[in-house]
Amino acid sequence: SFFDFWIDYAFSEAFKLYVGKRKVPGSYDWVASSAITRFADRSIATTFFRTNRSLGVWAAGEVVDDVYYQAAVTNGVNTTDLKPGDVDNRFAYSAMMYWDPLGDVGDGFSDLEYHEDLVIRLGHTFTYANQDDADDGSPTGEEQYARLSDGTRLTTTGALAPGTTVNDFDAYLYTVFLTGKYRGFSFNAEYFARWLQNFGTSEGLPLPHSSLFDDGFFAEGGYMLVPKKLELNGRVSQVDGMFGDAWEYAGGVNWFFNGSHSHKLTFDASILDGNPASNSSPNYEIGQDGVLFRVQYQAMF
Repeated sequence: SFFDFWIDYAFSEAFKLYVGKRKVPGSYDWVASSAITRFADRSIATTFFRTNRSLGVWAAGEVVDDVYYQAAVTNGVNTTDLKPGDVDNRFAYSAMMYWDPLGDVGDGFSDLEYHEDLVIRLGHTFTYANQDDADDGSPTGEEQYARLSDGTRLTTTGALAPGTTVNDFDAYLYTVFLTGKYRGFSFNAEYFARWLQNFGTSEGLPLPHSSLFDDGFFAEGGYMLVPKKLELNGRVSQVDGMFGDAWEYAGGVNWFFNGSHSHKLTFDASILDGNPASNSSPNYEIGQDGVLFRVQYQAMF
């Protein structure tokens, strides 16, 4: 299957229309390409809260000078590679807007451009999805993305109460993000707030919780020890909720062989404490504790 595919048409700078399969814009860190991340991959908070890819319709553009947006109506927040029987018939709605008040921040989070003057990007995202059960009353494959703050899938029998299986729910995700660059220094951060509510169960039994709130964040910073060549980075990330909290502390270096992300060597080390996120790309597994070392060579043509 294809990772991403779409057709698009630019009606104007303020309105470009896309139809196909793309990232649902529920997090700025998620929408940014993995090729331009500061570390080998994204934080535990981004991995835990983010949306995924889906089929749908997108609009994007620059509404006024230095103010940009994306908005999408998709067939879910996480339907990539799912079979039709694993997807419900409800839409998901997601939007992102950001502002570069001091000038163009550029691509990526590292200050490869070596900005002589401070530039920052401020923005936020909002996503809503009404998740429905399958025809037989069981949870759909589409609903599997939602986890409790201890890493348990929300739809696992007994996750919220013994003998009960959540088979439909509403999910709301709001994020606020900030990034900046100045003379080799760079920073980026995002705060995540998620509400899960209006639970239904396969067994029709009552639940002890009518809604759940989880939040988290990550904050990263870096400095070019050698301009456009060698960068030192640090990160802290947290996920917090009713079922526990988790932390990540990371440090690493990037060597940009040709002054860009197209030819880059990354080394980083992360201290993980109670990780609730699972994804093979950043090598995260549920419940990980200890130190994770990663080395990554990246070449793009």
